[in-house]
Amino acid sequence: MQLSKVVIADLSSVHPDTFIDPQQMRRGVQPGAQPGCAQSGLGERAGGSLPVAPGDVQRRPPQYAPYHLRLDWLMWFAAMSSPMYHEWFVPFVVKLLEADARTLRLLRSDPFSGARPRFVRATLYLYRFTTPREHRETRAWWVRSRVEEYMRPVGLRAERAA
Repeated sequence: MQLSKVVIADLSSVHPDTFIDPQQMRRGVQPGAQPGCAQSGLGERAGGSLPVAPGDVQRRPPQYAPYHLRLDWLMWFAAMSSPMYHEWFVPFVVKLLEADARTLRLLRSDPFSGARPRFVRATLYLYRFTTPREHRETRAWWVRSRVEEYMRPVGLRAERAA
């Protein structure tokens, strides 16, 4: 599968939220996991944040122009519909479960510290820029609120059998 074909397919039916005013809200998918945890023990710990997309609300939004980083771009579109419409998403999660070094380099840092996670899930968040007052009070750039589970916790079959 070539990821460039996925981007073209996603762009062929542009969602109304695609190019919104930056002062408005933005949806984002955040993959996350905890190494060796039981499925019921998955907390709200953030996983691998992307280099440019919102994630850490305290991190100043970087400018990365004139191009978009491919994974950030794909995750932006993924937040607009179910994972079943994004054929690249499940293979991406499998690579995270395998702690694939090439895939982990696409993230800001390795959220698993070199260990293979037992389960990975994805959560859909709604982001908006803080107001000037909120920014002065909290030093945060974003306000993030959880919308729903984007993908339930999943693991590799060999890992689940152990």
